[in-house]
Amino acid sequence: MKYKTFMLLRNVGISSLAALAGVSAFIGCRNATQNTRTADEPRPLGNATPYNPPMPDYPPVRQPNASATAKTPRKSTTNPEDNKRVQTVPEGATASLSSRDSEIIGLQKEPLSNGKSSGDSTRWLSVGNGFKAEFRADSGSSAWNRVKVDLDSDKKWDEKWDFKADGSIKRRVSPSDDDNYSAEYRLKSDETKWVRVK
Repeated sequence: MKYKTFMLLRNVGISSLAALAGVSAFIGCRNATQNTRTADEPRPLGNATPYNPPMPDYPPVRQPNASATAKTPRKSTTNPEDNKRVQTVPEGATASLSSRDSEIIGLQKEPLSNGKSSGDSTRWLSVGNGFKAEFRADSGSSAWNRVKVDLDSDKKWDEKWDFKADGSIKRRVSPSDDDNYSAEYRLKSDETKWVRVK
């Protein structure tokens, strides 16, 4: 076989293989495209008949006008006393402890090591559930014996509490948030209600 003939056959073979590979790639891509379905494209059911529900005999129900529909307010599941900034009851009356009051009483039992020494007392600023409380332990006290409470983060103290050695608590309240503590409550150690004394 001559060299020219060999080269011609080789080139024809390579061209044929290249053409065959191109045709195979084209057919493969076309089949892959046809088999790919979008999420909203219906699938063929074969011989099965698709179910088409019958149309109702009655006319469709009209939706009421949105402005005519009154929204019913949701009922709060929290204690309504917790939503008040400051509890106020007449002198001599009692008021239940709110969850905030219970949280402050719980924080008062925290160790003095939470605070920092400042002059003749130890101070500790604690951020509770919707309030700030600054606890103080005076010199010689082994527990937090005073706390000032800011209920609305306006940098004014709404309440001042004194924790007594017998377990009772004196709570002074500024109802107008103006540093005028005109209401005073007491809580004995064995009771669960505040008594307004002033």
